[in-house]
Amino acid sequence: MPATKIGKLKRGQYVRVRWVDSCAHSGWHTPHGKPRVSKIESIGMIGSVSDTAIEIIGDIDRAHGDINRVMSIPRACVISVKVIG
Repeated sequence: MPATKIGKLKRGQYVRVRWVDSCAHSGWHTPHGKPRVSKIESIGMIGSVSDTAIEIIGDIDRAHGDINRVMSIPRACVISVKVIG
């Protein structure tokens, strides 16, 4: 899947990222017949952006500058990015 074209994003912008992720099964189960992927929607604040990934931050402690729930999403997995704040 080619990387989605993404407009200029800046650190600190709040965004909604729609992306695809792998889907795994363990243990006994009925085969699905075709490969599946999970369609994910993540909301957070832009931490950084590179040619290969978008980093979003889920939580920030503004009093101390600490961050939590940081996730890097490969750009090749991104379906769309919408600035929400």
